[in-house]
Amino acid sequence: MRSGRRQQGGALPVLGGSFTKLGPALAQARARTGRAIIAHVGDSVTAGWGAANLVGTGVGVNYMTDARRVNAWPQQMAALWQAAGYPCRADALWGVHSGQAGGTAGSVSDYQTYNPNVSFGTGWTTSTVFGPGGYYIYAPPGTTGTFTFTPEVACDRLDVYHTKIVGGGKLNVSDSGGLLGNVDCSNTVQAVSKTTISRGAASTLPFLITQNVSGDCFIMGLVPYNSGAPCLEIWNMGWGGSKASDWNVAANPYDPTPCLQFITPVPHLYTVELGANEANAGVAAATFQTNLNTLVGTLKALGNDVLLAKCHPAFPTSNSYNIPAGYLTAIDAVTTGQSIHAGVNFNTLPFVTPNDYYDNIHATKSGYAREASAAFAVMSA
Repeated sequence: MRSGRRQQGGALPVLGGSFTKLGPALAQARARTGRAIIAHVGDSVTAGWGAANLVGTGVGVNYMTDARRVNAWPQQMAALWQAAGYPCRADALWGVHSGQAGGTAGSVSDYQTYNPNVSFGTGWTTSTVFGPGGYYIYAPPGTTGTFTFTPEVACDRLDVYHTKIVGGGKLNVSDSGGLLGNVDCSNTVQAVSKTTISRGAASTLPFLITQNVSGDCFIMGLVPYNSGAPCLEIWNMGWGGSKASDWNVAANPYDPTPCLQFITPVPHLYTVELGANEANAGVAAATFQTNLNTLVGTLKALGNDVLLAKCHPAFPTSNSYNIPAGYLTAIDAVTTGQSIHAGVNFNTLPFVTPNDYYDNIHATKSGYAREASAAFAVMSA
């Protein structure tokens, strides 16, 4: 771990003090006495679509193929926290970063390119059930292959968020040392659940997940952590194509709103970066404000800090995704009405045209780096 910035006398600066929940959690994470969690709700620009490109042209076309989780702005921000002396990890998995109701999920190969921490064995695929982070990972009945998840930082715990349904199967979770535990996806009614898998010593050994009782098994999230040396955790829930209305779906227990309400521990800060897909779809500013207000109300009711982000402007020659003035006013109105911390404004960032643009809305690595710096400045104030 790098030493980070220091004040006179050698003391690390105390960051995040302007946030009621995040500030104290960061102090615990720095001392390795407790977990601090920042979760990012957003769409494809949060997920990091287009981020494989180091220098852009503004006319990229394979934004999903060129998506790279490691270069998304939440992941790049994790490096800034680490450099500031806060031990940090950003390897939690939430969904497969794509898909919405009536949409199309990204391919398994796309996701493995986006997130090389995972490997889909025979039978494993993506589902049409969506929650935080997009479509779930799915093992249909009779799956014979192994889903592999490799943590980036040593961990001795893995929280598996999954469905429990009629006809659900059962999963075994192992590492190279042998069987660690199982995940029961069966139930008499629909529900979401969290099963914590433990191993004796923290390591980066891959977790190997196989189906040992045939049946539908849906995985929403995989969260690794070290119970003996907790740290700051960055959760990227970016969900390509999503709008605030998608995040407010609550018809089933496994839908986004009930899942956000179920997740434990509750993240100390939720960031929300939405609006580009609404703008492209022609959603009225008043409707966007209503939907955003509902989502923020759901998150605020959990008892955490919430921070809104204004999306960066679209590429100058393509304005269909450009956030209109009415949306910017709506975000300010929700911030004031919900009495939450002043947000971060990506909309005024000095993007360098075309280097920072992958295509008409997605950024390159350098563009997302600008967002990481802007968000870190607000969160660490």
